[in-house]
Amino acid sequence: MPATRFHTAARVLGPLAAALALAAAPPALASLGDEVASVERDRAVLNGVTQVSAGDGYEVHEIAHASGSVRQYVAGGRVFAVTWEGSAVPDLALLLGDYHPRYASLIVPQPGNHHVVSVAANGLSVHTQTILRSHRGQVVATSIAPPKTVFASLR
Repeated sequence: MPATRFHTAARVLGPLAAALALAAAPPALASLGDEVASVERDRAVLNGVTQVSAGDGYEVHEIAHASGSVRQYVAGGRVFAVTWEGSAVPDLALLLGDYHPRYASLIVPQPGNHHVVSVAANGLSVHTQTILRSHRGQVVATSIAPPKTVFASLR
């Protein structure tokens, strides 16, 4: 009955292998909805330089890196918006975290203009633009953004 031993070993080793894989995974970094302290981890991953400035009821944490810049907007200790611009799109799964599946569901080519997407749904306001090798984007978690935030002013 070698098949039985194989199945027993698979039942025991399968969960063990999964646990080891999770333990070896890199830590989650700053993303939309995360606390402000996590912005520093993004700076390290992007190998960039951070500059913090004040906005109207929020802070802007700008990370300048080799292919552009990422700005994380923070109010009440949480990242409520992420914007980017540069020659490459940053790792949005990393920057948007739990909001990334919502973002991905909204980014659908629009008839007549596949270079610009502008949509608000599922608790997100999304604006992206690609022209030649220049990429810009903005994702705002509308439910955690400060009241009276003018999304167009987030660059």
